[in-house]
Amino acid sequence: MKRLLIKSCVWILAGLTAFSCSVVPKTYSIEDTKIVVKTGHFFSVKLKANPTTGYQWAENIKTDAEMLELTNSDYQSDKPVRTGSGGWQYYTYKGLKPGNTKISLKYWRSWEPNEVNQIVDFEVIIK
Repeated sequence: MKRLLIKSCVWILAGLTAFSCSVVPKTYSIEDTKIVVKTGHFFSVKLKANPTTGYQWAENIKTDAEMLELTNSDYQSDKPVRTGSGGWQYYTYKGLKPGNTKISLKYWRSWEPNEVNQIVDFEVIIK
C-alpha cells in the first residue's frame, strides 16, 4: 500500500512539473525575426529599454487584433538598480487563430514623432 502511494505521488508530481513547464511562454529577442506559436499559446518579446532617456517602445504598425492579443506589458530594471540604468521591456502575446501576421515596434520619444530611434519587426506564424 505504501509503495502504491509513493508511486502515485511521483506520477502526480511528474504531471504537475510537465504542466508547469508547458505554460511558461517562450521569450524572443531582437535577434529572433520569426516567431512560431500554436493557437491559444503565449509568447513574449524582450527588448532592451531605458525609460530614463525618454525613449519607450510602442506599436509602429497596429497589431492585428484578430490574430494576436497583447496580454501583458512589463518593464524590468537591470540589477543593481541605479539612476539612469536601463532594463528590459517585455510584451506577452497570445496567438488567437491560425495564420501569419506581424508585430512591428518602434523605440521613440513621443514628443519627437518623426524621429524613431529603432524599429523591430517580427514575423508571427500561428499554427
